[in-house]
Amino acid sequence: MNNAKEESQATILILDNADIDCELLRVGFKGDYYIQQAENSVKALQMMCVGTIVAVLFDPAAPQYKDFLQQLRSDNQLPQVPIFALVADDDEQLRALDMGVIGIIKKPVKPQILCAQVRNVLENHWYRIDSLTGLYNNEAFCHEALRRITECPDGTYMLVCFDVDNFKAINTQYGRKIGDQVLKQIGKIAKDFSDIHHGMTCRISADNFAMLLFNNDSLDLMEFVTSVREEFSAQRIHIRLQFSIGCYVINDKHLSFNDMISNAFLAKGTIKGRYNVSVATYNQEIKEQFMEEQRIISRMDYALAEGQFEVWLQPQYNHENGMMTGAEALARWRDTERNILILPNVFIPIFERNGFIYELDKYIWEQVCIFLRRWLDKGKEPLPVSVNISRIDMLQNDFFEKITELTEKYNIPTDLLQLEITESAFSFDTVRIIEMVKKLRSYGFVVEIDDFGSGYSSFNVLKDVPADVLKLDMRFLSGEDRTGRGGNIIESIVRMAKWLGMRVIAEGVETKEQADFLQSIGCLLVQGYLYNRPMQVEAFEKLASFRDKNQDEGMFEMINALDNNAFWSPESMESLIFNSYVGGACVAEFKEGTCEIIRANEKYREELRTEIPLAEILRTDLFTFMSEDDAGRIQEELLHAEESGGELKGEVAFHIHNIRGSDEEWLRYYGRVIAKSQTCHVVYFLFENITEQKLAEKKVAETTKQLQTLNEISKSILSKSETKDAIESLLQRQMAYFDANQAYVIEFDEENQVGTISYQICTEYLKVPEEVGTQFPYTEMPCWINQLHNNRHIVIKNVNALDDRWSVDKKLLLGREVTSLISIPLMRNGILIGMLGVIQPRQAFSHVEYLAALGDYVVILLERRDLLNKIEGDNVSMQQLMNDTPGGFARMKASSDGSGIPVFVNDTFCEIMGLTRDEMLKIYAQDAYAGVHPDDRSTLKETVKKALQEETVFSARVRFFNKKKGYLYYQAFYRVTKDSCGNLYVNGYYAEITKEIELEERRKELLDNLPCGAAVFEIKNDRLIAKHINQSYMKQVGRSETEIYTDNAIMAIYPEDRERLLKALDDAIMKQTDMTCDFRVLCGDGSYLPMHVVGKLEQSEDGSMSAYVTYIPISEETMSVNVALEHWRNAEKLAQEVNEQLMFLNDISRYLLIVEDPDAAIQRSLQKVMEHFDSERAYLFELDDEREVSVNTYEICAPGIVSQKENLQAVPYKSQNYALEEFRSGKKKYIEDVDKMPEYRAHEKQVFIQQDIHNVFLVPLRSDGMLIGYAGVDNPRKNTRHSDQLVAIGDYLASMLIRRNHVQRMKDDNELLQRLMNDTPGGFVRTRIYPDGLTVPLFVNDGFCQMTGMSREEVMELYSKDTLEGVHPDDIPELLQTIERALKEDFIVSTRIRFLHKKKGYIHLQVFYRIVTDVDGTKYSNGYYADMTEITLLEERRKELLDNLPCGAVIFEVTADGILKATHVNKRYAELVNRSGDELHTQDAIQTFYPKDRSRIMDTINEAIKLGRETECDIRVSKNGDGYIAFHLVLRAISKENQNTVVYVTYMPITEEKRSLSVALADQHKAEKLAQDANEQLRFLNDSSRYLLMGDNPEEAILQTLYKTMEYFDGDRAYIFELDDEQQMSHNTYECCAPGIVPEKDNLRNVPYSLQEYALHTFYNKESICLENIAEIHQSGIDANHVITDQGIHSLILVPIWMGEKLIGFMGVDNPDRNISHVDHLIALSDYMASMILRRNNEAQILADNRIMRDMMNDMPGGFVQMKLYTDGRAEPVFINKEFCHMSSMSYEQCVEFYGNNAYTGIHPDDQEMVRSAMEALIANRDTRTLRIRLANGNGAYVLMQVFFRVTEDSAGNLYLNGYYTDMTEQITQEERNMAEHDELTGLFNRTKLVHMRSGEYKILTSCGVLFFDVNHLKIVNDTQGHDKGDVLLRLVADGIHSITGQRIHGYRYGGDEFLVIVCNGSEDELPKLVELWRSRMLLLAKDRNVMATAAVGMAWSEAPFSLDDLLQKADQAMYADKQKSKRYSE
Repeated sequence: MNNAKEESQATILILDNADIDCELLRVGFKGDYYIQQAENSVKALQMMCVGTIVAVLFDPAAPQYKDFLQQLRSDNQLPQVPIFALVADDDEQLRALDMGVIGIIKKPVKPQILCAQVRNVLENHWYRIDSLTGLYNNEAFCHEALRRITECPDGTYMLVCFDVDNFKAINTQYGRKIGDQVLKQIGKIAKDFSDIHHGMTCRISADNFAMLLFNNDSLDLMEFVTSVREEFSAQRIHIRLQFSIGCYVINDKHLSFNDMISNAFLAKGTIKGRYNVSVATYNQEIKEQFMEEQRIISRMDYALAEGQFEVWLQPQYNHENGMMTGAEALARWRDTERNILILPNVFIPIFERNGFIYELDKYIWEQVCIFLRRWLDKGKEPLPVSVNISRIDMLQNDFFEKITELTEKYNIPTDLLQLEITESAFSFDTVRIIEMVKKLRSYGFVVEIDDFGSGYSSFNVLKDVPADVLKLDMRFLSGEDRTGRGGNIIESIVRMAKWLGMRVIAEGVETKEQADFLQSIGCLLVQGYLYNRPMQVEAFEKLASFRDKNQDEGMFEMINALDNNAFWSPESMESLIFNSYVGGACVAEFKEGTCEIIRANEKYREELRTEIPLAEILRTDLFTFMSEDDAGRIQEELLHAEESGGELKGEVAFHIHNIRGSDEEWLRYYGRVIAKSQTCHVVYFLFENITEQKLAEKKVAETTKQLQTLNEISKSILSKSETKDAIESLLQRQMAYFDANQAYVIEFDEENQVGTISYQICTEYLKVPEEVGTQFPYTEMPCWINQLHNNRHIVIKNVNALDDRWSVDKKLLLGREVTSLISIPLMRNGILIGMLGVIQPRQAFSHVEYLAALGDYVVILLERRDLLNKIEGDNVSMQQLMNDTPGGFARMKASSDGSGIPVFVNDTFCEIMGLTRDEMLKIYAQDAYAGVHPDDRSTLKETVKKALQEETVFSARVRFFNKKKGYLYYQAFYRVTKDSCGNLYVNGYYAEITKEIELEERRKELLDNLPCGAAVFEIKNDRLIAKHINQSYMKQVGRSETEIYTDNAIMAIYPEDRERLLKALDDAIMKQTDMTCDFRVLCGDGSYLPMHVVGKLEQSEDGSMSAYVTYIPISEETMSVNVALEHWRNAEKLAQEVNEQLMFLNDISRYLLIVEDPDAAIQRSLQKVMEHFDSERAYLFELDDEREVSVNTYEICAPGIVSQKENLQAVPYKSQNYALEEFRSGKKKYIEDVDKMPEYRAHEKQVFIQQDIHNVFLVPLRSDGMLIGYAGVDNPRKNTRHSDQLVAIGDYLASMLIRRNHVQRMKDDNELLQRLMNDTPGGFVRTRIYPDGLTVPLFVNDGFCQMTGMSREEVMELYSKDTLEGVHPDDIPELLQTIERALKEDFIVSTRIRFLHKKKGYIHLQVFYRIVTDVDGTKYSNGYYADMTEITLLEERRKELLDNLPCGAVIFEVTADGILKATHVNKRYAELVNRSGDELHTQDAIQTFYPKDRSRIMDTINEAIKLGRETECDIRVSKNGDGYIAFHLVLRAISKENQNTVVYVTYMPITEEKRSLSVALADQHKAEKLAQDANEQLRFLNDSSRYLLMGDNPEEAILQTLYKTMEYFDGDRAYIFELDDEQQMSHNTYECCAPGIVPEKDNLRNVPYSLQEYALHTFYNKESICLENIAEIHQSGIDANHVITDQGIHSLILVPIWMGEKLIGFMGVDNPDRNISHVDHLIALSDYMASMILRRNNEAQILADNRIMRDMMNDMPGGFVQMKLYTDGRAEPVFINKEFCHMSSMSYEQCVEFYGNNAYTGIHPDDQEMVRSAMEALIANRDTRTLRIRLANGNGAYVLMQVFFRVTEDSAGNLYLNGYYTDMTEQITQEERNMAEHDELTGLFNRTKLVHMRSGEYKILTSCGVLFFDVNHLKIVNDTQGHDKGDVLLRLVADGIHSITGQRIHGYRYGGDEFLVIVCNGSEDELPKLVELWRSRMLLLAKDRNVMATAAVGMAWSEAPFSLDDLLQKADQAMYADKQKSKRYSE
């Protein structure tokens, strides 16, 4: 305990051996400090290294301590702690003060004064230490550093100050707790670094640190930076720590220390915020820079007041036309004092650091507003001027008010004052900056992103910031860019900016080459020295040409279609439509026979199917891609379209390199002239790629034929149950398709290099001999085989024409009269397995792909054939395995009462019973116990019943009838299993043990005659079971054999001595020593005899402990003395242990309860655990079940022990199985000796050895029954018996882990919820609703405040008055209705309102309400608000655009129930149809269309909605008062609002002729589509049949086919129901659902027929069901119980599944959206499904048979192993059943690995020779052998097994050893229990059993009867004829008693010639009947054995209550009377 305190507690070191009483000091310090002494300076300095010394008391006069203080002060590695001197006089006191001690203590020492003085100094000492890091604080650092500098005049020191640049981000992102941990770690690394360089470290404040380091060449501060970054790379802090480090080399030591610190801080300030620079050293330049900065700061206020800051302007130009477009305002400082112009790069950084930049910027903004107002007042239209806005400006609270006040004050339009914000401003406080940008733009300002590309630019800025202009920094093109990467980057940025609707201005343009390059990539606006340098305002006014409002002229005459400016503007709606909505489009310029592409969208390139970049396609001639004829035709169409005003339309072949590798693409085009001039025309083209359509038309007929044939083949194959029939059917159709003479399948044998004809079909008229089975060596067809191996098809139209390479093959073919053939390889998993072919084909030579498709079917059929053959072979193997079992095996179906009917017996069972299988079945057909001996039936039945109740193996010894030998003894093992239907089966294994029984009898006889005086006991669970007692012992104690053989011999020990004996036994077992003990033993006369007992303990084969004991009688006095001495020693030891344990547990619980930080509490607890067990390491692992690893989260190591924690952060579960299995069962683990771990734990053993672990304690940590981790100690050296304490501590630690996690989770949840609410992208308001309607606001998030321009207080005040305050009056009624709905209905409601913004007026908001009710009934309103201002403006802009279109345009809303409403109609459409806008806003706009066209328009609308793309149609619309007008409509679905869909439609008037032609073309397209549909239908059937044929797993094949069905019908769900006529239910067995559809399969497992009457009636009539809508469903009556519609089904298809003439189920599709009329295809598919279900059932039956056989092997009540025997003596496991693995305490994989190639591995070395000898005899004789061997289990112990071996041989001559293993442990225990309770001679119960029954069962009887027997004349027989004859008489009487005993009638041998029968709960008249029955049985036995025996009998009976002793006495007296009566009669 002292050592433990020393290592963990603050310690005061005393260097004085005489004057101080340490014990008094301990009392004085009240345990706060530990007191330790050192005998000399060397020892003292060693103790100082430990780190726990906080003060030193020493005697400077003592010679052994004279050098201590000097050595302590000279070593910087040692802690500098307060030193106190112990002095005797004034001289010693002066010397001590000169030495620098902190305190003087006068001798003689007074403990109270010493304690007070030391405590006072120590408490003040802690003020010098930083509480967080443990480093010096600032004051202590300054004092100590100055002392070191002064004391080292010759050395040079460096003063280093540093901080973390981004430390605030760490605190913000991870929280202050993590931040403090980071600071601690930095402090630790800094201290380690300073220690290396003989320095010191302090924490000045926050994240500011300082170090004083000895300056030399080895000092490299980047090593320190690298150390910190490496330390955190593996931590959870993922922010890169950036340090700013300032250094000052102390050359002038006379400088004050504060000035030194200031110089270091100055150096640090020069690199603050520089990403790639971390260290700066103070020099003269820094000093001058600082002086200049101070001068600027001192004059900045004066300069601003005096107007020394000037505004200069740098113009911006359009490089294409040279026009000035604007300017940027820049600041200059004209210093009048020095008469110089100071540039902004000098003063701006300083102002940004000190915040003065905001004052300067406000001045510049106002100056710009002044001259803009001046220009406006002069009547000029000024160019916009950009002013700079810094991040500091935007973060000011009044920034927005200031900038808007200036524009209002000077009445400046906001588009003239443009705001430039540098890109770097968005790197900090990004969300707040972006919100401010949105606010500025919504006010009307133009926002520019400045300096993009000057630093580390992020495209997130482009993505997230809603700016208008991007100012591109030309540093991208600076320097020598030979790769062109800078130009590529600029081009990409310009393109992206245009896509985002941003103008791009390039600044810093200095050369014409740069400007020209920018113009070429579309960047026209430039700023830079190329045009002008910055200039004063006056110079700018002279240069600028202000805007002329009428200076724009168009180059083209636009024709009635597009706004030129809008079309070419990237921000316009026209560009948006061109780029996104119209498909493949380009604009081409026709000029002098060329057609140049001047604009194209990306979709155009996609339609061309080319990889040529779009940039290369631009400026190319469209005519170069097509033929001259097509080019001429298009030019003629152009001239005709110009004259007629029509459009170009047609199809053309493009010749262009495409992604398919070909050079032709077919395109359909539509063109319209949009502009023209005298020399050229501009045409707007739309293109659609129709190449696939053209190719499809070409192949449709050919494909259709092949698909039809494949479909027929699939159906034919599926209808065949035999593989041979299926393949021959396929060959028959194959032969007909190719019009061939023969079709065949040849399978290859790669090992023997031959091919064999396995299937063959010939035409009827062809006389060809049967060749199936004929073989062809590879050598006879080498080329053929080579081609097939390379997966090539072989088509030979003329064999005679083959070249010489085919000479060998040619010979074979011509020899078989083959002149032509087609062959394809049959491949399985890339391996050639055969070929399929036809001979003498006369057609379809080119359709070899069709033959290849058939080959896939053949491969699957062959694979299915092989699989079925394998399964059948496995069944035969398992059957053979069962019969090869060395013992008898029988399985019976059991009832709960233990009865059963046999269902299987193996051959061996018949053999050992001497019966044939037929005889066996006849005997046991109705009763599984028919052959059991009558006396054993009840016992066996009870054993079986017990096995039925408990999941374990039970054994019994039973006599079975053997036909030849009569009743024989068998050892039976039973195990109960349950099948999937819940039926119980008893699996029995039987082995004959007659010889073993005889052997046991001989062994007992030998023990009885041993002359030695020893007693042998078995020790088990504090019980002593007598195994053998010699005669000497019986004479000593004067007791009979029967009395000594009690169940627990401990009961014969004097009660007070029993505990001492048991303890002596425990100590001997633990220490592995002999046992000695003095105790008193019971004698026959009731007295106790003192004995001195010596025992030797040995472990038996079955793991139990045996004691060989000798007894020496001693006197009472000797025993008393020995016992007293033993008690005294034990008491002293126990008191010490208990005290230590209590202190230990108390300390642990105190740590865990008192220490607030759970981590610290756990660490201190582990420290205490390590000390208590004197171990090297204590630790805690936590489990991560998701990753299946454990993590070492806490660790404490003893001094000198290397930590393992970092190496144990992810330890896989599989490497810890040695412990986790124990932990999960609630056990602890103590590995006492790692070297003795078993071999199969070699991996874990090696891990321990590598860590130098010799022994280890491990205990589980559990919470709510779940294992969450474990704690442990390595190499404990003491208290190893206190493992229970560690278990208790484990419970404490588990609770602390849960508390830690809970606390952390609560903190995280609170932070997350608060952050989530405020980070919500919109506004959120929560109010409480009172019953009277009053509402009170409870919470408003930041988003709502920003959205409304109010502070939180203003919002709360506003809402407190009235929650409708701020809502536009016109919107209040609708809002109230919405809230009312929310109160009534439990769902989210939404509406759009206008809400008053503090400065902007009313803004549009979308509001979502939900009312929630608390548990107490309180109602709350949760409102979410989204700003809809921009969306509203966009909608208005769209409507405005539609109103200005030259064609008609309508915006429709399509409701969920199909109603068409016109929400907006443009003027042009109203004019065309001669109606007003109000007329057109009808409830259902469908009425405006011509009746016959209404279905077409709705189909077109639905197609646009469904496909999400543009659709077209030509229809007629009613015209007011004048019939109908024809229109060409273009429709596009734009968005969904609530449940409605918005559709934009344009109306272009066309002639009636053109409409008719369009309709005709549409009808033609429908016809083409019908042909395509037919092709798709055939593909569907063919694909489905292929899935069903080619699937290895029928279940997966059916599901794949259902998925294909669901796709084909575009349904929500496809499924199969199977019928169960027996239960009158249908079951949903297969189901496939579309994404987002909830499965219903589990809910439809058992659907009664009564709920499906309509459907089943329809199916039985062989009809299908097709219901297309809800109305039809309701009308049909199929859904009378609403089961269908409740699932959301509004349409469905159902078809029956017939198997022959039996309806077995039905197949269906829910909500089909297409092909609903194709129900016939689903019917055809149902035939396939029936065949697949039949195949599934057949294969399932085969697999079930296989599984039953395998289950029977695994269900055996014992272990079974089959091993293959080799000639070299090895035995390799082939099969191991589950029970063997269970008995071995290993998994199956561990068993296989453990036994490996030698099954003898686990056999005890002493038994291996016996097993090998038995194997030799078995192989020679082929009989069955029974052995008892010891076999290793998974825990390293040997288990005694009884093994029945048998050798069998397979057809290949291989020998197999079949072993049946039974664990004998329980049986031996039972036998020993039986032996102790049964009389050896007669087999009846003995007196021991009577004692047990008397104290147990007999106490609760309602009545009891006793028969007392005494054998007549036994003594005479013994004396005259010998004891053997006497034993015969005894056995005869006992057998008679056996015949009358039963479940409630028990027989006993009471002693000598006396017997008892106890009758439980019987009547009194039952007793004489039993006596008569006994006597009758005695007569039969006497006759049978030719021996006569009689006995006197006495009876006694009583009802409860009774005394058994009284009954025994009465029966004894009655017996004595009977005996006397017999004597008189005989006399």
